[in-house]
Amino acid sequence: MNKMMHPEIKKEIHRRRKEIRREAPHALVLVDAALLIETGSFREMDRTIVVSASKRNQLRRLVERGGLSPEEARRRIRAQMPLREKLKHADYVINTDCSMEEVRKQVRRIYRELSSVRAKGENSPIFSCPTV
Repeated sequence: MNKMMHPEIKKEIHRRRKEIRREAPHALVLVDAALLIETGSFREMDRTIVVSASKRNQLRRLVERGGLSPEEARRRIRAQMPLREKLKHADYVINTDCSMEEVRKQVRRIYRELSSVRAKGENSPIFSCPTV
């Protein structure tokens, strides 16, 4: 399924990026895609944000929110690229093992930093946000 879907998704991302750049050249564009690092597509982005959580919290969230059994959740986590590998490609990391207020602070800090790039007249960054 990935081989069939990824080329089409990639085309659509490119189409939308061009459209946004045409309409709002200084806009920050976020591509939220869980497999961006695994597929190597993160290389097409200006910046990469990795959203991280401990395995314990990943497991708990998959069971509570995802409706998976603990064993299904463990299998899903094991099937993913290890977080330490994803972190090697991160320009920014949002750690979600804290309060929502702390997560918001991290997001605001990253947004301010990316906005300052835009304010300096540099190309508006395209960045990815693969979630864990």
